[in-house]
Amino acid sequence: MNTPDDELLRAPAVSQRVGLSLSRIRARVAAGTFPPPVKLSARAIAWRRSDINAWIASLPQKDTNA
Repeated sequence: MNTPDDELLRAPAVSQRVGLSLSRIRARVAAGTFPPPVKLSARAIAWRRSDINAWIASLPQKDTNA
């Protein structure tokens, strides 16, 4: 059974979801600070929704008391 977290997101959807350009995402993947994509074919990649959600959850929270 597939769940929404199993969904694979293509680059434009990931870029929109996290608010970063694809070039910035690629740089962060290379630096190890963003989840790596899954290779779908010789020219296609995607990210697991669960990996993107976990990355977003790991970001520091904005301090609203400052």
